[in-house]
Amino acid sequence: MITNPDEILDTPRDIKVIIAAGYRPGSSTDMRAVQIAKLIGANKVVNLSNIDYVYTADPKIDSTATPIKDITWTEFRKLIPDEWDPGLSSPFDPVAAREAEAKNIEVTCINGDNLVELHKYLNNESFTGTKIHA
Repeated sequence: MITNPDEILDTPRDIKVIIAAGYRPGSSTDMRAVQIAKLIGANKVVNLSNIDYVYTADPKIDSTATPIKDITWTEFRKLIPDEWDPGLSSPFDPVAAREAEAKNIEVTCINGDNLVELHKYLNNESFTGTKIHA
């Protein structure tokens, strides 16, 4: 479990799963996750949040919003704002999304209240969530 990004430097290279948490107020945990992935050469990030899927629109506002199981970075970035702002309500930080796309990092969004779905994802099974990739 990483709570300070500097601790990643002390993590053994054979570790398969790293869990990281927020570090400082005012910075995006999504960006920190992408930065850690870049630092260790990982090509996947799992974003545990309070949603089951990324949707075509905010389902709290738009009743026609539909869940997305698989989406490219290009299409995903059309759904979110261009800039990150503390308190932004977006499935993934837009700046972190650009970084992940540039480094060819896949991001999977899974509801953190349902860790069975994380287990399925980690075991290459069908899961409830959204994959965002190149």
